[in-house]
Amino acid sequence: LGIKAWTKEANLLQRFGEKLISKEELMQASPKNWQRIEYAAGVFRQIYDRTLDALNVVLVRNGYDTIPKRQDYFRHFTELSDKFDAFGIPQLLRETAPADISGIARNFKPGKPFFASALPREGTETTYDAIVGIERYMDGAGKVLFLTDDIQRLRKFEAALRSEAPHLKNFINNISEYTNHLAGRKGSFDIAFEGLVGETV
Repeated sequence: LGIKAWTKEANLLQRFGEKLISKEELMQASPKNWQRIEYAAGVFRQIYDRTLDALNVVLVRNGYDTIPKRQDYFRHFTELSDKFDAFGIPQLLRETAPADISGIARNFKPGKPFFASALPREGTETTYDAIVGIERYMDGAGKVLFLTDDIQRLRKFEAALRSEAPHLKNFINNISEYTNHLAGRKGSFDIAFEGLVGETV
């Protein structure tokens, strides 16, 4: 599409795609590239809509609620919130008092990769960059699309082993840790919480 991240065009693309500016305002802001931006907005709209449909198929198949379609959706992000996402820390844990985090984190076994874009949007604060936004959206969406089924199967396998072969404790724990890794609960997850609660999680 010829639009690079962290540019004026990427900013305008998101604002136009979210209908925060009109076509006339877009033409005034970018006389040379407005047609390219207008075309890109349509392409991005198709990508977001088709990806959401595919995500909801996977979520329903695995017993989760669907993600509601948001009108004129473009991915919102800030650097701080995306650092939480990179650690696989869901909103519940972000809002939990540090004294309570240890127990939650220790027992936290996600059944799918954490996907920030599935959360209800609160406020309008964001970095306006459609290119960076869609890259981060597709990174999270891809993990949900291609890993959720495997994570669910591994959780069931782990539960069956705990019930039928409890003597295989080390193997079961390895399965659990591997599944946590697929779901985004990486080693750095525990390191982050250790810094918060002052103990090894």
